[in-house]
Amino acid sequence: MTLARVKPREAVVERQQERSFGFLAYLIPVALLGLLTFASIFLSAKAAKLESAVLEMRRSLEVLKEQSEVLNQKIVKLTVGRDLVN
Repeated sequence: MTLARVKPREAVVERQQERSFGFLAYLIPVALLGLLTFASIFLSAKAAKLESAVLEMRRSLEVLKEQSEVLNQKIVKLTVGRDLVN
């Protein structure tokens, strides 16, 4: 092969490499953006589930507090009633 034929082939190979690097230069940021979007949607859904679970637990805690107060009142009535009988 002569030097004249080698130079154009090298130029063609370099152009193909530049095209592939250019494609990767766009592909990587787009892929990262897609992953970040998916992650934010996933985390948002997870946060919504956690928030609803926390609200449900707070309601349950309020019900337990009310039940505890009612039981304490019943205990007081029972102990006061016994004291009066004795």
